[in-house]
Amino acid sequence: MLGKTNITTLAEGVVVTEIEDFNWIRMQSGLNGNFVKAIYENSCLVAITADGKVAYTNDGEAWQTSNLKYANCKLEDIDWDGNQFLLVGSYKDTVERTDGTSGEYELGFISMTVDFTSFEYIGADTNGINLENSYNYYSKYYAVYPVNGKLVVFAMNRSRFNASSTNSTSLDMLVGDMGGLLQKHAVIENRYIGEIFVGKNSQGVLVTNASGSTGYTYMIDGNTLMIAKKNEVSGITSKLPVFECKDELYYTAVSDSLTYRFVKVRPSGEEILMSTDINYGFVDGVYFNKCRIFINNHEMLILRKSENVADKSLEDLIEIAPENTMTFITKAFGQIFAFGNRGLVLRSSTDGSSEETLLLQAISGKKALLEAKIYTNQLYEQLAARIAALETGVTRETE
Repeated sequence: MLGKTNITTLAEGVVVTEIEDFNWIRMQSGLNGNFVKAIYENSCLVAITADGKVAYTNDGEAWQTSNLKYANCKLEDIDWDGNQFLLVGSYKDTVERTDGTSGEYELGFISMTVDFTSFEYIGADTNGINLENSYNYYSKYYAVYPVNGKLVVFAMNRSRFNASSTNSTSLDMLVGDMGGLLQKHAVIENRYIGEIFVGKNSQGVLVTNASGSTGYTYMIDGNTLMIAKKNEVSGITSKLPVFECKDELYYTAVSDSLTYRFVKVRPSGEEILMSTDINYGFVDGVYFNKCRIFINNHEMLILRKSENVADKSLEDLIEIAPENTMTFITKAFGQIFAFGNRGLVLRSSTDGSSEETLLLQAISGKKALLEAKIYTNQLYEQLAARIAALETGVTRETE
């Protein structure tokens, strides 16, 4: 026992502990692609990969896989409308233009399914593609947001005014009924579109766009589907990941002056700075056992009730996937599941006796050593005080 931390050395440089009761079991997802999103609805945990594959389970143990009909599609998002799962992304296809010629284009699509054995597909409208004069079509669907019986899709619009002009892009919000007939509702950003991230909760949608050295955040009201507020994030040198935790929306940012920001956004669009000057790099979060849990690519931070990010430091991060890259975390079947690259799925477990349990550095070595150092220093100070007291007593007796 060393301080409050029960440390076991498994191999050189590997330090683990059960201080947080988070051990991890590696699940066999059956996929090798990089997971980009997961959802737990209708007693089914579903995760999608960037290369258009689906892994799902009804008990958290046995996983099944499913492929979409597009051999070269990319998936961006998945959601549940109360009756079926909705998947959006893009695929490449040969399209006949209005001038009679044809060409290969990237096109957005929606896929709908109840059981992941059969799918219904709705592709982007290609009637506006005309090589000689102009084209206007949706090349990618970034996210889907079912709300109040409506289907909301965030999409990239590619347009060109004439054959010699360069491409221009805009980020549009499309709205339709659950049948999938989509019409343009609003233009969110009519400029160069960089990396788009979308986070959703029960009150609305937070969209970020990082292009060049400037980024923007847009809060979309979930009832009116209007932009509640647009904020500028200057000096951006990295992505602006967005995620939901405990029905609250967050994003992280890094500026060119290496100023790190972790921000919570209210439904009104008001931004609250949660932490600055520390590069946590959070990419997702989940509310579990009355704790807010934030993860970056390799570590997690646990915040219990009344604890704040501003009171934490990098030493409080817990490493759980040092050799893999995690992308998101979700709660299902009374446990938490972490998903990442190369088909990585980790399930939380408190069963330390299982041979399948991976003690993936449940606490970082740096924190364990720090606590050990603090504990040792305390003992040293106590010992020094006792020696000083004894020396004082001996001196008095001599006198």
